[in-house]
Amino acid sequence: MQKVSLDLHNSFRAKHGVAALSWSDKLASTAQAWADRCVFEHGGGEAVGAGESLAAWSGGSGDVEQGVQMWYDEAAAYDYGRPGFSSSTGHFTQMVRRPLSL
Repeated sequence: MQKVSLDLHNSFRAKHGVAALSWSDKLASTAQAWADRCVFEHGGGEAVGAGESLAAWSGGSGDVEQGVQMWYDEAAAYDYGRPGFSSSTGHFTQMVRRPLSL
């Protein structure tokens, strides 16, 4: 799951000229602790100290590729003429944004 998620994120980021991400065991551990609470909600950034994207679907089977693809598919609704946050494209922008330190 880790490799699939990271590779897929980085392939989408590359399409937008954004540097690749690297895996953070610390962030993954913190995110897992939040997920173990079994409450499907964002932690307001306080939970993991980073942006958060959630995914859920019903029926059939789902996997990490489906979730990441679902977030990226929001790109179709993104208005490049008026860049910024929108609740309908927030997962996409979270996925491809450049780190503030660059």
